[in-house]
Amino acid sequence: LYVDIVNADTEKFDSRSNTTINRYLENLNILGATQERTLLLRLFSEIDNANELIRGLSAIESFIFRWRVTNQTTGTDVDEIHAKLCSDVFDEPDPIGELIKELESKAPSDSEVRVAIMTNQFPRNERTRYILSKIEMEGFSKDHSKVIDSTTVEIEHIAPRKSFTADKYVSWSDYLNCGKETFEEYCNKIGNLTLLNQRMNARAQDKPFDQKKREYESSEFEMTQEITNIDYWSTEKIENRTKELAEKAPKIWNFDI
Repeated sequence: LYVDIVNADTEKFDSRSNTTINRYLENLNILGATQERTLLLRLFSEIDNANELIRGLSAIESFIFRWRVTNQTTGTDVDEIHAKLCSDVFDEPDPIGELIKELESKAPSDSEVRVAIMTNQFPRNERTRYILSKIEMEGFSKDHSKVIDSTTVEIEHIAPRKSFTADKYVSWSDYLNCGKETFEEYCNKIGNLTLLNQRMNARAQDKPFDQKKREYESSEFEMTQEITNIDYWSTEKIENRTKELAEKAPKIWNFDI
């Protein structure tokens, strides 16, 4: 069971339920949820209803996301939370309801999550792809059954990362109307990031904003399509979009399950 959890390859229920459960486990791996595996072992051992298990996994994912994004310590505090959950909640009449309630009480608040999204830098890595994919699926897409494999999409920097350091982006350094140091503060804010498939990302990466928008217009991602409504791109627009995404985050990684 431990190996199946680590590999996100469980087969406890029907095929459809297993697919959903394993997707949650993949997300937990991306978030670096190694300390949670003792709790996951207890969860899988005790819960025989697929929907209840999925509710529990969703709550754990929301908790870990909030804990990680707000840069909480990952030491004994987390171990103590999980140890208490393993010891207490599965003896309750409604173990998953109790698990959700306890995790919500220990998790960073909505306002802490919003501040973290507003102020954090988001490097070009698997965790950022996961965050953008989840925001697209639950914050923008009209089809909430839509699933994005975050490993198959690219993180697109709307204003290129090397706007002030590479000759091919020289038009961007003039266009942005700010200094190199100022841009470096905004470059990796989440408001300057979106999703594109690999082919579109390759075509768009070094183009001026007006030309990038032509690629964004035909993107399958609604968060990317929305950028085409913006007339020009600037640090102010990055700040505004960062705030918009920050407002969505607590509603996505929530405990209303």
